Parts: sequence; structure tokens; C-alpha cells
Amino acid sequence: MKTPSFIILAIFSIILFSCKKIPTQPYIIYKTSGFFGDNILDTNKFFYDATQHSLGANLSTDAALKIIISSPENGIWFYETGSVTNWAINDFNFNTYTQFFNAVNNNQKCELNISFIPGNYKIEYYEMGALTPTRIKYINVK
Repeated sequence: MKTPSFIILAIFSIILFSCKKIPTQPYIIYKTSGFFGDNILDTNKFFYDATQHSLGANLSTDAALKIIISSPENGIWFYETGSVTNWAINDFNFNTYTQFFNAVNNNQKCELNISFIPGNYKIEYYEMGALTPTRIKYINVK
């Protein structure tokens, strides 16, 4: 007995429309540089000069990002408040030398002007709502 073609078409349609769309690009892009200089979120660079830098990420639809910067050596950084784009920033914690940067909206660019005093710093990335860091980067500022 032959299966009617409309049943095959219906099954194919159900399978096709129930499959999750595979993204064609990464949800979060960390460019090598931004408006204010080298991007400290660039995943391939670890050594920086004590000048101004960008803290930047490009978020696609449905992306979420939280960044935690800390210093095991009690280092301090500064950001220019007028330069903040799409970041919600917690106050600097002088007990733990830590600060949180949360992306406000997805499908937008996050950026700010940030400077560090010389020292070593830890950057934790929490991507897509992760409860533990999806990546950790250590940087050295001379």
C-alpha cells in the first residue's frame, strides 16, 4: 500500500518547523579593538599598556553577558561614566577588588572607556545566563 503524499508532506513539515534554528553567527562577538582602543574582552590578547581601552562586546538577539573584573593584587581600574553604552555597572567593591558589568539589552553593542593601573587582573565572562564563568581571562597591564 502506498502512503499518501500529503501524509509524507505533513510529517516533513512538522519535522522542518519543529527544528531549532541554528545561529549563523556567534551570539557574542569580542572585537580586537573598540572606539576607545584595544578591547580588553578580546579573547586572544593578554598584555596591555596602562592607557585607555574599550570594554566591548557585540550582542546578537537572545544574547546575555555579565563580566566580572577583579584584581588579586588590589589593582584599580577606572571607567569614564559618559562613555558607557549598554552596560549596567555595580559599584567597585573595595573589600574584594571586584566589579560587575552587565549587558542591559541584547542585539546591541556594549562599550565603555576603561583604564587600569599597572598590575594583574582577572576577567570572568558569564555568557548566555551561565551561573559559572564560560571563560576566564587573566591580563597584565604594564
